[in-house]
Amino acid sequence: MSAAVLVESGRVLVSLRLPDDGRHADLWEFPGGTLEPGETAEEALVREIREELDLSIVAGTLYERVIYEDGNTRIDVRFFRVARVSGEPRALEVAKWEWAGPARLRELEFLPSNRAVRDRLADELRD
Repeated sequence: MSAAVLVESGRVLVSLRLPDDGRHADLWEFPGGTLEPGETAEEALVREIREELDLSIVAGTLYERVIYEDGNTRIDVRFFRVARVSGEPRALEVAKWEWAGPARLRELEFLPSNRAVRDRLADELRD
């Protein structure tokens, strides 16, 4: 999986999962998704952000890699710094989105696999 760390004006773009999105419905996350066969993590991220939020982005450097285990499930998420090329976020395949500053990041209930990155960003951005 790959996820976007898009920071603008001291806030980071986050999205709320759809209510019918299984056991992790209604949790916040850094937008992104699963790789399709033949895709690199960066290519998947560009595609997923376009599909979910109607944004055109460029994937930059790897910000953090998290391997999260939940019972029999192992999730490998690569979080990339990204830059917006064009577009304004629209909730296409997410319940909603938000630009969150450090205090707001700490308030939101994130996916377990995203919490360490949320905490790191909240510390880096500081109110």
